Amino acid sequence: MQHDNVVILADKHTLPYLDGRSPSVKSRLPLDALIQASVYDINIRDFAPFGVRQLVKFSYRPPNFATIAARQIDESIKRFIEDYKIRVDKKELELILSAQDVVDNGINRAIIDK
Repeated sequence: MQHDNVVILADKHTLPYLDGRSPSVKSRLPLDALIQASVYDINIRDFAPFGVRQLVKFSYRPPNFATIAARQIDESIKRFIEDYKIRVDKKELELILSAQDVVDNGINRAIIDK
C-alpha cells in the first residue's frame, strides 16, 4: 500500500488550532506536516504546480475570478515556491488554466475537462 506525503498549509492565525497550541483542540497534527504560509486561496489544487515526473507551474486565470484576484493568488503561490525553494521543472507562462479542470491519474497523464 502506498502512502502520500501530506503537507498542510495554514496561516499564522489557524496554525495554533492544528499544532496543539490552542487549548480548545485536544489533539494535534504532526509538526512535520504543518507549514505556516499566506496563500490567498483555500483551493490550492487549483493553482499549485502539479505533475508526476516534472512539476509544472502554469498561469492561474480562472474565468470566474477577477483578473486582479487571480493574479494575487498566483503571486502568493509563486512566493511560497520561492520561500520554500520548491524545484519547479517547467514554467508554462502561455498555459493559462485552473487545475480544477485537470484530473491527474498519478502516473503519466492528465485530463483537461474544458
